[in-house]
Amino acid sequence: MKKKIFSFLILLLLTNCGFTPVYESGKKLDYHILINDKEGERLINNLIRDEISRFSNPSSQNKIIIKITTEYDKSILTKDSKGSATDYTISMLTDFEIKEGTKTNNIIFKDKQVIKNNSDIFEQNNVEDATKRNFAISAANKLRLALIDY
Repeated sequence: MKKKIFSFLILLLLTNCGFTPVYESGKKLDYHILINDKEGERLINNLIRDEISRFSNPSSQNKIIIKITTEYDKSILTKDSKGSATDYTISMLTDFEIKEGTKTNNIIFKDKQVIKNNSDIFEQNNVEDATKRNFAISAANKLRLALIDY
């Protein structure tokens, strides 16, 4: 009986907590986003372009021109006693130069992740590619949130 009452109270509290999804907040992204130029890491730029095209509204009258500049860096964080790398730091800096009419604005995002070195080169490359994908998706989503208030 106590479990039923407890479950009912939890259900009651969660349904009335005021939670609203971020993307359903009433403010919709009503821009047609055109990517003018891309500089930097080709794979990351293409992934960002694909993500941006998903939330761009081609029928909108509001046009935004974006220049994407990415910097990708992989550096050794720690080494073992033999001098072989054991951990790497992967970092990405994404700069979006946004032009709307005569107004220009730069938005910069930084992401960083530490990964372990893997003796299997194929697996190591897969981990790096997955990290690049995650960075690109994260940068595009951050841009989307920044454009909602733009």
